[in-house]
Amino acid sequence: MKSVLDQYKINIQSKTPGIYHEQWLINDVFFNALPQQIVNHGNVQININLQISQSKIEAMLYISGTVELICDRSMQPFSQTVSGVVPVSIMIGTNDNEIDANIFTISQNTTFIDFAPIIFDNIATMIPMKKIHPSLQEEDDSLPGDKLVYTTLHTDDAIDTDQYIDPRWEQLKKLKDIS
Repeated sequence: MKSVLDQYKINIQSKTPGIYHEQWLINDVFFNALPQQIVNHGNVQININLQISQSKIEAMLYISGTVELICDRSMQPFSQTVSGVVPVSIMIGTNDNEIDANIFTISQNTTFIDFAPIIFDNIATMIPMKKIHPSLQEEDDSLPGDKLVYTTLHTDDAIDTDQYIDPRWEQLKKLKDIS
C-alpha cells in the first residue's frame, strides 16, 4: 500500500549529476501521517534545491508557512509562523548513517532519500519551547522569573568597607592583645 509520505521520497538513482528543484505543500495529511504529537495542523510551503554530484548531495530546504499549536498556558489553539533556510548534506559512502541533524551518509545502493522526517524535524525545531498564545505574550514577558534584576544598596544604607570591621576579627584582636 502506498503511503501518503511516499511523495516526499526522491529517487536519486534516476537522477544524473546536476541541479534539481522539488516543491511541496505540507498540510494536515502530512502531520497526521507521522508518529508525532507536536503538530496536527498546518500549511507549510517547502522548496528544495538539490545539487547532486558523484560523491554527495547538497540540499537547501526553504521552509515557509504556519502551524497550529496549543498554548501551554490556556490550551487554546493559535497559529505559529515557521520559516527558515536549512542546508542538508548527504554524503555517499559505504553505509547509511546520521552524523548530525542535517548531515547524513548513505550507501551507494540507496535508491531513495526520504525527506519527510528531515522536513518535519526542521519544522519542529522552528517551534518555540514555550508555546504561548499571542494574546498572552505581553503577560508572559512581564513575569519576574524571566528577567535578571540587579540592585545595589542605596548610598546612605551602604556600609563603608574601610570603617567596618567584622565582629569576629574584633574578638580575635582582643585575644591577641591579652597574650
